[in-house]
Amino acid sequence: MGAGKTHIGRMLAQNLSLSFYDSDKVIEEKAAMSIPEIFTRFGEEKFRSSESSTIKQLIEQGASVIATGGGAILDEQSFSYMKDNAIVIWVRAPLDLIWERVKTATHRPLLQEENPYQKLQDIYAAREHLYQQAPLIFENHGHATQEEVKSFINLLSAHINEANV
Repeated sequence: MGAGKTHIGRMLAQNLSLSFYDSDKVIEEKAAMSIPEIFTRFGEEKFRSSESSTIKQLIEQGASVIATGGGAILDEQSFSYMKDNAIVIWVRAPLDLIWERVKTATHRPLLQEENPYQKLQDIYAAREHLYQQAPLIFENHGHATQEEVKSFINLLSAHINEANV
């Protein structure tokens, strides 16, 4: 959360002339309620199940850019499906930058705790080894620029060419 997946995903999709989807927004539209409402009414487990099926449906639609929630990788089957059927990119941002972006957000159910910064640190530490499995990393140190996205597209193209060899 707060790493810039949606912003960078939109820019990548635009530069690649692909459709863009934010899996959280798709889930909210399907459920006709916000992510915090889903967490409150049904719990994180139900949300993760919906997230997994939504991501799979989006991938099956064909070439596009999908910004998943940061916890999408927690479901082993879902993460395996993503790795097998899509190009997974980790948008890596420094924890302090992420904190600056999310510290006042009320729509982040996992951070609605007494010590949200500690919770963010714990989440990051628990997920980092999974994120590191992504074959590509977009280093986000602030507001990503068009030049950074175009440079990353060159890395993406090289990765695709390498995979097709």
